[in-house]
Amino acid sequence: MGVLPGWWLGAADGRVTEPYVDSQRWDAELRAAGFTGAEVVAYDGYLNNNIIATPALPQPTPAKRVTLLHPVGGVVDKVRGHLERAGYKIDLRTLDVVAAAADAADDGDHLSLPPHQDVLSVLDLDPAGPFFHQLTQTQFAHFQELVRQARDRHCGVLWLTGASQVGCADPRFAPVIGVARVVRTETGIDFATLELDNLGGDLGVVPAVLAEFHRRVAEEDVTPEAEWACVRGKVLIGRYHFVDVPGGITEKRKPGEEEEDARTVLKLEQHRPGLVNTLFWERRAEAAALGEHEVRVDVRTVGLNFKDVLVSLGVIAEQYSIGRGMGYECSGVVTAVGSGVRDYLAGDRVLACSSGAFTTSLRVSETLCAKMPEGMTFEEGATLPVVYCTAIYGLLDAGRLSKGMVSEPPLPSLRLSS
Repeated sequence: MGVLPGWWLGAADGRVTEPYVDSQRWDAELRAAGFTGAEVVAYDGYLNNNIIATPALPQPTPAKRVTLLHPVGGVVDKVRGHLERAGYKIDLRTLDVVAAAADAADDGDHLSLPPHQDVLSVLDLDPAGPFFHQLTQTQFAHFQELVRQARDRHCGVLWLTGASQVGCADPRFAPVIGVARVVRTETGIDFATLELDNLGGDLGVVPAVLAEFHRRVAEEDVTPEAEWACVRGKVLIGRYHFVDVPGGITEKRKPGEEEEDARTVLKLEQHRPGLVNTLFWERRAEAAALGEHEVRVDVRTVGLNFKDVLVSLGVIAEQYSIGRGMGYECSGVVTAVGSGVRDYLAGDRVLACSSGAFTTSLRVSETLCAKMPEGMTFEEGATLPVVYCTAIYGLLDAGRLSKGMVSEPPLPSLRLSS
């Protein structure tokens, strides 16, 4: 096909050397065509990328109008100035006025929350203190009316408050986080929070977060962003949970358990063979009992071989070839031995040749281990078993080399002259 004139019709759009393109180009093309881009890209290990993309939902331009809920006599000019500079038109309301709408003879439309218009609350900016700290019965009733109107008139609420989840300095601001979560769960209202680490500082992030709140889209199994925190000028969202990895994999012993029963083992597994990005460390309890001629090795280094790559790509799929899993050579320290083991003791540095070596602790037959010389590093030890076993197999099993066999030197060539 390469000799036909139509084969390189893609040269004009940047496909000069080949007709296919990479995932970055697909992402740009999909976005230009009205999709959200290449949301998920899974490389199959050969030439193909499996790409998932969805049509981009139309995003209506949000109305640049907001209801600013402020405390009676409180300072609101600073937030109002930022909003007006960002192009917002503002309807001012106090909680007393909103609550009075419920008792107004004309249904209080001029006092209620404007329908389909988001509310920005600065009640926690009141110098008197956070709104939910030492809440009175009257204030609580007014808040209930606010929630009722927000639900009935389809208004979202973005509540400015002090820092409580990141760098908390005043725990009195914390209750609003729980209140917002309960309101979202029980009423379906988009009740979001923006925590500010400096209530008296620059409030320039407020219009940007408000604009993001305006653009929220709720779908099945997907909820819009509802919690922000501004820390040292950076806006954070609660999508990540930070853990101490070294501390998380530390072996912990339960009270009353023997040391042999208390170890937790991490082993490399794969959710879906063929997709390398589905590799993960599975946590499992280590069996206590060792066989008579088994040793337990605390694995320090594992050798990565081509067979491991083929297993992860799904090229090798037969269970008898995979054995106990990926990893076929390693080095480490013996931590326990079976009752019949005589050549190894706890503390010995060994190399081992066994499937399933990508683990933190390996049970292996003593016949598959060898002691390491004192000067050998764990990295060096983990590179030896497979190549040495391959050489031994090639010479002794396949080549049937035996004692006394020698290689005869080639005969010298003869040159005849007349």
